[in-house]
Amino acid sequence: MDRELRCELVPQAQVYELCWQLAEALRASGYRPQVVIAIARGGFVPARYLCDFLSISAMTSIKVQHYAPGARKQQRAWVKYPLGGSIEGQKVLLVDDVNDTGDTLEAALDHLRGFGARDLRTAVLHEKLSTRFRGDY
Repeated sequence: MDRELRCELVPQAQVYELCWQLAEALRASGYRPQVVIAIARGGFVPARYLCDFLSISAMTSIKVQHYAPGARKQQRAWVKYPLGGSIEGQKVLLVDDVNDTGDTLEAALDHLRGFGARDLRTAVLHEKLSTRFRGDY
């Protein structure tokens, strides 16, 4: 069964502006992450911009698999490529582009909690109203 995937193409200038707004929200909250972790692949660009805007030099990534080729949603989200470094004792910001159901963020957080971060928070550019698991920013 072929289904048309509904998506919105967001111009790069708008992505930049959304990242700037997210950085401002982080500054206003007083949270100062030491490490940014991008959720591959959608979180790469926002994570990089946030690092630049917040003067954070430490950035890494994990891959959470939730969709199969052809945008077919799988039963559950799972970490395909885990964290490869240490975040022990650090303040960490986990970044993705879109929070749809919340499954990806939840799987990523479950994985990262075992690495001993001092504080672990999430940030997304767009959060759908229907999500069951809200990001922090």
